[in-house]
Amino acid sequence: MTEKKYNIRNVKVSVKTSPIALNNVLNLKLEEEKNVKSWNIKNFKNFVVLKHKYTYTIFKTNQNSQNHINITKIPSIKKVKKAVKHLKKYLDFEVISLKVDNIIATLKTGKKIDLVSVCERKLFKNMKFNSETFPGLFVKFDKGTAILFHSGNIVLLGLKNKKDLKCLTKNICAVMNIL
Repeated sequence: MTEKKYNIRNVKVSVKTSPIALNNVLNLKLEEEKNVKSWNIKNFKNFVVLKHKYTYTIFKTNQNSQNHINITKIPSIKKVKKAVKHLKKYLDFEVISLKVDNIIATLKTGKKIDLVSVCERKLFKNMKFNSETFPGLFVKFDKGTAILFHSGNIVLLGLKNKKDLKCLTKNICAVMNIL
């Protein structure tokens, strides 16, 4: 298998911000009801979940007077800043720090994978496979995890940057050439 191109499916980021009053977040629903697009807002005890273009989980202000926001459903690393900017259109805050927590990507090998053979031949160091509980073979790497499926599809997750994603893809493709 020559090296294949991965497709990023989801990026999750953590953002530390200046204080955001959760009441202001809840008021978005009232303001947006006048417009065509409305926010899907769920209020929990210590956080609020906003679903609009992206999914935002805004946690209650901590002791340092900062908010923590998790943003998911970002389709690429290039759109991370756009996701933050989208929320800033509706709420007033400053970004203190931003980090990528998880990148999920897919890789298609174009051929079936004999998962039992991969296990028997010990093609990877840290593998877990139990076809009775889950149809995928989990392969843990230093930076990230791959889930191989019989169909030839591979899900890559737990990565923090594109460099590690490219490296993991290259390593998997090199090992899969043995099959």
